[in-house]
Amino acid sequence: MNWTRAFNQAFEEFKASLSRAAMLTHPDSATSFALVIDCSITAMCAVLQQRTQNTWLPLAFFSKKMNTAQQKNRAFDRELLAIYESL
Repeated sequence: MNWTRAFNQAFEEFKASLSRAAMLTHPDSATSFALVIDCSITAMCAVLQQRTQNTWLPLAFFSKKMNTAQQKNRAFDRELLAIYESL
């Protein structure tokens, strides 16, 4: 498959869209905050968000690969570890 002008345009539009989606906002202490975490068997991630005008906006992102010992934990324990590490 050849890289065409249409592919390049689609790629540039994708990059621009992705950068807008992850635009971080400044914290506002007058609004609600939420820490949303998730983890798999091998990694953990979190996003700190704040509620602004009926939508959640990201303040910060966190991700980390789990070591071998952490990967052996139960799902509940991995989720707790993700909360601890993200805080």
